[in-house]
Amino acid sequence: MGLPIRKEILEAAARKESSIAMQCDSCGAHPCQEENSRPDCVFEYGNLRPDVLPDAPLATPHAATRAWLLGSRLYSFSQRGGVDCPAVRLEESGFAVLGYVVKPSRGNGIAGLLEETERRQYSPELYERDIVEVCTERGERVKCYVYHCPDVDRTTPIQDGDWSKWRIQRHTNRSVSIENSIIQYQLTVKTA
Repeated sequence: MGLPIRKEILEAAARKESSIAMQCDSCGAHPCQEENSRPDCVFEYGNLRPDVLPDAPLATPHAATRAWLLGSRLYSFSQRGGVDCPAVRLEESGFAVLGYVVKPSRGNGIAGLLEETERRQYSPELYERDIVEVCTERGERVKCYVYHCPDVDRTTPIQDGDWSKWRIQRHTNRSVSIENSIIQYQLTVKTA
C-alpha cells in the first residue's frame, strides 16, 4: 500500500526529478539550495502536523497545505522513555512522506516559524535542517525547510509515510493487546 498520490503528481515529480538531475550535472548545485531563493515555509510531517492530536500544531495563525516529500522515507524511533518520534530520511527513492507545507501568516515570518519548530521538536544531535522541494495536492512544487535525520535507526519504517495514520493504528493495536491481556487474565483468575 502506498500513499494515494494522484498519477499526474507522480508524473510531474518524475519530470521534475529529471530536470533537477540535469541542472545538478550541469552546474553542480541543487536548485533548491540557491542562496537567493530561501523558502518561506516548513514541511511538517510528524507531531507538528495540523491534523495530529493530541499534540497541538504550530501556533495559529499559520496556513497549511497537504503535500508529499517524494524520494524520502519516514521512520519511527524511540526517544525519551520510549516515546515514538518521527524522522525523515532524505534520498530514499521509491518512497514518499505525507505532511503539510506550513507558512506563517504574519508576524515574525519564517524566522519565527523556524524558531517555534525548533523550540517544540528540534534536537540538534538528531535532526538537520535543509531545503527540499515538496509536491502539493494541486501538483504545485514548493521549496520548504525540513528537519530530517540522516542517521535514523531504520528498523521501524512507516510503510505508507503517514505519521498520523501510523500513530492511530499503533495506539489502537496497543489498546487491543492490553484488552486481550486483561480478558485472558480475568479468565485465568476465574478458572483458578
